[in-house]
Amino acid sequence: MLSTTAEKAIRVIAKDKYLAHTQPRFREFNIMKFESINIYLTGIFVYKYQNKHLSKMFLNYFVKITDKHDHYTRSVTGMGLYIC
Repeated sequence: MLSTTAEKAIRVIAKDKYLAHTQPRFREFNIMKFESINIYLTGIFVYKYQNKHLSKMFLNYFVKITDKHDHYTRSVTGMGLYIC
């Protein structure tokens, strides 16, 4: 819903036709799509969590996969997190 509304707005700003592709216009106007913004902000949050730049409220918010399992798993060396 939100991404569709953003695409409609881009078409209006660019004065494009109803079914025109919006990807080139997003690049032209340097506007991130909603899905990209969500991924970006999630990445910033996890970075801040990993480097302890968040408030104390988030200290026990996640559990690392390496702390969850005593046995070998494929993702034991990864940076995966479980939400508690």
